[in-house]
Amino acid sequence: MSGLLARRERDRGGALTVLTYHRVLPEERCARYPFPSLAMPLGAFREQVRWLAAHGEVASLAQALELDAARARRPAFALTFDDGYDDSSEIVAGILEEAGLRGTFFVTTGFVGTGDLLWFDRAALLFAEVGDRDRRAIVRQACGDRRAGELPPPEADGASWTRHLKGLLPGERAAVLAELERAAGGAPAADGYRSMSVAQVTELHRRGHEVGSHTVSHAMLPDLDEAALRREIEAARDTIAGWTGGTVPGFCYPNGDHDERTVAAVVRAGHAYACTTRDGVHGPRDDRYRIPRVDVAPGRVTSAAGRPDTTAFRRELCGLYGRRGRAPAIRGAR
Repeated sequence: MSGLLARRERDRGGALTVLTYHRVLPEERCARYPFPSLAMPLGAFREQVRWLAAHGEVASLAQALELDAARARRPAFALTFDDGYDDSSEIVAGILEEAGLRGTFFVTTGFVGTGDLLWFDRAALLFAEVGDRDRRAIVRQACGDRRAGELPPPEADGASWTRHLKGLLPGERAAVLAELERAAGGAPAADGYRSMSVAQVTELHRRGHEVGSHTVSHAMLPDLDEAALRREIEAARDTIAGWTGGTVPGFCYPNGDHDERTVAAVVRAGHAYACTTRDGVHGPRDDRYRIPRVDVAPGRVTSAAGRPDTTAFRRELCGLYGRRGRAPAIRGAR
């Protein structure tokens, strides 16, 4: 395996590897997180950053896209962080800066500074408070029998039910959340799921990190009508530009979902590139509005105890776990 791994690393050529992260948390908080594939243990993340700094050229994504990777002696990497949670400022940025690196943070502007929960965190916490019979009744009430055969099995956890909500229409999803909140006796606490403040986002930019757009509300963009689509993309762009005082080159499709109409709206908004959730690396001649990324899943790059596993991390970067390119549709929890 070591020889194959080294060969795959050499064969990267001029490709750029873009890494996807969502949250970086202390190990004990990772164990309690409802979406375990999205919370990287702090110690493992620190080791990953050290390895990348020692073995590659690492830059924010906008800068990495301009590197002459074909002539570089080391592989090119960019680290991206989706959503805008407060650990991006309180944990991630400092670890990157200790290694002399800068990252790209795709923020959901309607989440930043509000004290509110993102809809999927709200859903997971509420589903955990409601019994299975009530879960099924609430979802079926919102959707009728149209998708009864697609409901999660009785033993499914809150994260599985949350993934199911992604396939609903926006109005259906809102109706389910409102009814779940009524059944649970109120809104869930936001502790542990808070966003960065506007001041923290501005400070990230001042310290040399890239702040990109992840829309206003983390909506599934292909589901929206034209007016709502433009509002999600253009209002987020304008808000971030107001915070940072500059342009906003980067965009990230929520959940990776996009179609031709969505891509055209991102181009019209003046973004220079956009990221998907499709697995893979980005070549010099590839489409900058459909950039694939490597989703760094904790369960694949750490030991059973959550400790760093550098060899597993290298295998993940090279695709040696047998991953297959997947369409940018509903995937994981984000």
